[in-house]
Amino acid sequence: MEDKLIKNVVIYTRVSTEEQTEGFSLQNQLDSLLTYCKAFDYKVVGTYTDAGISGKSTENRAQYQDMLSYIDSNPTAVDAILIWKLSRISRKLNDLTHLMTYLEKKDIVLISKEDGINTGTATGRFMAQIVGAVSEMERDNIVSNARAGMLKRAELGHWGGGIILGYDNIDKKLVKNDDEAEIVKTIFDLYVNKDYGYSLICKHLNTRNMKTKKGNTWAVATVRTVLDNPTYAGYIKWGLRENWSNKRRKGITDKFTMVKSDIHEPIISEELWQQTRAKREKVGKANPKVWKGDWLLSGLPKCPACGASMVAHRTKRKSKKHPEGIMYRYYICSQYSNKDTSVCLPNLVEAETIEKYTVDKLLEFVSNPDLIKAIAEQAEKRQRPDNSALLKDMERLQKSLKELKHKESLYYSYLGDLNKLEVLKEDKIIAMIGDLNTKMADIEAEIDDVNYQLKAVERETQTFEQIALALKHFKVLFELATYEERKRLIHSVIKEIRIKKSDNFKERVVDKIILAFSEADVLEYLDTSAKKENLKPYVPNYDTVNRTISNGGFIEY
Repeated sequence: MEDKLIKNVVIYTRVSTEEQTEGFSLQNQLDSLLTYCKAFDYKVVGTYTDAGISGKSTENRAQYQDMLSYIDSNPTAVDAILIWKLSRISRKLNDLTHLMTYLEKKDIVLISKEDGINTGTATGRFMAQIVGAVSEMERDNIVSNARAGMLKRAELGHWGGGIILGYDNIDKKLVKNDDEAEIVKTIFDLYVNKDYGYSLICKHLNTRNMKTKKGNTWAVATVRTVLDNPTYAGYIKWGLRENWSNKRRKGITDKFTMVKSDIHEPIISEELWQQTRAKREKVGKANPKVWKGDWLLSGLPKCPACGASMVAHRTKRKSKKHPEGIMYRYYICSQYSNKDTSVCLPNLVEAETIEKYTVDKLLEFVSNPDLIKAIAEQAEKRQRPDNSALLKDMERLQKSLKELKHKESLYYSYLGDLNKLEVLKEDKIIAMIGDLNTKMADIEAEIDDVNYQLKAVERETQTFEQIALALKHFKVLFELATYEERKRLIHSVIKEIRIKKSDNFKERVVDKIILAFSEADVLEYLDTSAKKENLKPYVPNYDTVNRTISNGGFIEY
């Protein structure tokens, strides 16, 4: 690219902290650049500003992307992008290099006023690369120093931030909360000394109205979290997850630091902690001899009492005829399974019975082309499921996450700002970052859940042609499929199976089979069709389910 005559420019400005956004720094950038344009007789054809956005990368910057879109649409109308400093584009050299390559192809230059760089010259392009590399190194050093500071705090026994049952976080220190500490002691005592299982511990806590730190009822997962937390024995653990800003909860590593702290008061003894670890290690290892079996409808049956999904449950019964025992399969309320009787009852249903009945009725249904057509047409006429509430939830959560990430970036920038460090000490800033990480992890878990629900809604919007084609070939596919393939086929067609509510185990049978693409009930359609046309029920051609497990626990259809 030869030295270029510049007439028309677009201005891009960016700030990354609330103080800059609310102060004069953003306006100062713009004023400085406008003065520069006046001095060189440049015409400003567009101004783009990203306020409160991190310089980590160019992703998720609305105004930056709008600027590039404008250039794509009007490539001859722009001679240069004018910025205050290269760091306003990005602190990642890769982003800067990508932009320079993009602009070079369009014969557009990048001018950085404070850095004295104009990529319209060979020297300017070279200097842009050098300054960009230095900018990225500065950011990496800030993050590295922050991690080093957090590690040093952990090694000295200081709390890294966040909330934890049993303690209050006061002035960056863990102070024992006596009421909550009693709950923690109870959990460890029941587990080690009374040999309670996780579900029984949940029942004990929930029936006595003992709540989690956030005021929720107890589940198996939250009990395990307490039992696995070394903080209660006087330890500090840090670094369990690496590269948090990118990997979040998936970045689990075994390269973590755990030290004994004399700063916060332990809730349980070292002896009790070691006994817990020994039992957790033993219980955590799966017994290879345990029969796992298969559950064709897992998650589809709904508890007749609380409406929660029903999950797998098995029990072994011995007799004179079968001294080694026969394994029987059931579906059980997941609320009861994961929590206890204070939430719901088991409401067992026999797995074999509802599996065979469901498959029978489903194959009978798909064998009738008139029913397929009626259902597909009904699905086609249905309005798109209302996901507005979910979208609002997603918008709220993403906004909260964006604000927290912004604060995280802000606190990181404080660590490289000597003026800020005079007001906010380094260890306080690091503790604030730790608190933010905990909050972001919680919000991301909520986002995952909303995403799952949105996908479920999207699944219900299939077209007439897709539905008709899928149902037309279902029977053939099912009869040729392996067990796992049959399971996937059933889950793709059925949304849920409702069970009749009864205190009598034998009366808990299938009440409704609701299709995934329609609220239609298969049983109701079959009954109506049979009465209307006096149809002879279709008998599917496949193997009968074996009640006695004789092949290692796998059921064949």
